Amino acid sequence: MHSALAQIDAAFGDAPRPPDEELLHERCMDDNDIVRLYPIPNWRELPDELVESEYAALSFLSPDGFRHFIPAYMGFTLRRLDSGAAAVDSTIWSLAPVYYEDAAIQDFTVSKFASFTDDQRAAVMAFLDAVIEAGDATSPSRPPRRSAGGVLLDRRAQAARRLRRRALEGPHVTLEQRDRAHGRGCNDRRRAAAGRHDRDLADHVARTHLSDGRAVDRDVG
Repeated sequence: MHSALAQIDAAFGDAPRPPDEELLHERCMDDNDIVRLYPIPNWRELPDELVESEYAALSFLSPDGFRHFIPAYMGFTLRRLDSGAAAVDSTIWSLAPVYYEDAAIQDFTVSKFASFTDDQRAAVMAFLDAVIEAGDATSPSRPPRRSAGGVLLDRRAQAARRLRRRALEGPHVTLEQRDRAHGRGCNDRRRAAAGRHDRDLADHVARTHLSDGRAVDRDVG
């Protein structure tokens, strides 16, 4: 885990922070879910409590904004893998557009990776590998597998293992595909969220995984 954190820090350390007016994705009209990021001058200064409360922000960020803040979310995730924090699941799924069946949502999510360098993509792979390794670990510090934390960790490791082969799939999309992605924005994601027109997809996905975690608590508690 420490090596993954170091690789994330090295790869994203110099990623420039866009000005506030460029943090919102061009196809998003509502900045309510990112407004609390405006006072943060650098991703290293983003406190864990803000990552946790602003778990839906990743869906609204522009490609440059996503590139700048994603390392804070990945670091939070690696430190809190066995917690019920919604930001852990929203971070993992934000890196795998193939999770979504709707092609418009896939294209929109892929557009977030347009600014990634090869080193940054490699750091994302290291992040997913660390999630998998944490789930496979049998050290005394690992939560018991039948505890709520242990079950959450297992589930997240399984997700990372499935996504590892296809995470960031599509960053080398054609210009036509990218234009199509830019033509379908946050409103399309709201429509695709299981018919919930008034809820953003990221919020819906994170709440779904959070509900799963609470179900785990009930099952093993």
